[in-house]
Amino acid sequence: MGFTPDKRLQNDSILASTQHNIQIRLANDSRYFWLILVPAITHEGTDKAIHEIHDLPASVAANLWTLASHFSKALQAETKADKINIAAIGNVVSQLHLHIVARHHTDPLWPAPIWGQGTAIPLSPQERDKRLASVQSWLKTFSGKI
Repeated sequence: MGFTPDKRLQNDSILASTQHNIQIRLANDSRYFWLILVPAITHEGTDKAIHEIHDLPASVAANLWTLASHFSKALQAETKADKINIAAIGNVVSQLHLHIVARHHTDPLWPAPIWGQGTAIPLSPQERDKRLASVQSWLKTFSGKI
């Protein structure tokens, strides 16, 4: 028994780190600097993924919101985003995951939501490595705050 991320999350993102039972994943889409936080736990005693925020243990829920807040601030500072979008929709991928996306008025889809719109443009290896390095750097600055 154990946690396995949904195949679509695995295929569409890159694992950057796991902190406090939460996977931090980088969406493989160069159009947006986009992180996905996935609680890396299952329902107690099963392999069944958690689908709803209210099913999280309180400590994991608190860590999820703390990470989301820290990453939101870091993304906004790094990208000079006009807006940070945070969403946990789950209609297509029911496994609980939280999107954090830096948005700009110049986005091709602004002001519409990005989920399920357009075709992802994979990150170049250089851009992937740069974004992953940013995530790692941010995690160091969050150390002791989570």
